[in-house]
Amino acid sequence: MPYEHEIEQLAKGALAAHGQLREVVFLEANKDSMLVFADGTVIPVLHQQHGYDIRGEAYAMELARKHSGTDYFSLLAFGYSGTGPSCYAVFLRTAGFQATNVEKVSAPLRLKPDGRTVQGSGRDGSIDWSDGSETPAPGRSKSPPKPAAPPLLRKETAHAAPAAQTPNAEKKKWWAFWR
Repeated sequence: MPYEHEIEQLAKGALAAHGQLREVVFLEANKDSMLVFADGTVIPVLHQQHGYDIRGEAYAMELARKHSGTDYFSLLAFGYSGTGPSCYAVFLRTAGFQATNVEKVSAPLRLKPDGRTVQGSGRDGSIDWSDGSETPAPGRSKSPPKPAAPPLLRKETAHAAPAAQTPNAEKKKWWAFWR
């Protein structure tokens, strides 16, 4: 499947930054959904439409930089057969969800990691959920974000010049090694 590796990286980055994915809230047909994480962060897939600044998600920005600026959250879609639902299935599978097929999802619906669903019904621009819960508002957790992983550093090799490793060693000119 195209984008599988990138979507796996996106999911792993989101999980590392925000903890376990608690639920997915499917709001409107095909595209509008929200990812609700354990730390309280709610990332809307249509982040621009919801006023969510995706630039605060370092893992997503790093992935976009590596791949010509592609916003991989924008590939997460549902309610039909195609690339979008396949991408969503990879994201959910990587996040540990039991039910990952979103091709036949009919919004509004909440999907839990164990496969349970909560049906909703739209009324006057809002959603009434069958369990009486409220629709989460997009936003970041109030707790400080986890720091990004430090960059990998190269290890020194055995081929490093001894003079460079010892601070008191006398520095030799380059031609001294040719004698």
